[in-house]
Amino acid sequence: MEAKMVALKSGRMKWVPEMNSEEFMEMSESYEGFCIICGETASGVEPDANEYICEGCGQPGVYGYEELMLMGDVELTD
Repeated sequence: MEAKMVALKSGRMKWVPEMNSEEFMEMSESYEGFCIICGETASGVEPDANEYICEGCGQPGVYGYEELMLMGDVELTD
C-alpha cells in the first residue's frame, strides 16, 4: 500500500491510501486503519471507525478502511 497527499477544496491537505482490492480486503479484515492527517496506519481499528485518535500524530484522523471507501478516500489501483 502507498499513500499520496491530495488537496481539498478548502486548501487543506490530506493523505489518501492507494491499494489494490486484495490489499483493501486484507487491511479491512485485519482491523487496520489509516490516518488522513499524517498517513500512518493504525491497528485495532474497526472497519467503520472515524476520527479515532492517531498514535503517530495525536490528531483525530484515523478511519477504518471501509469507512474511507464509503467516503471516497481510497484509491484502488486495479
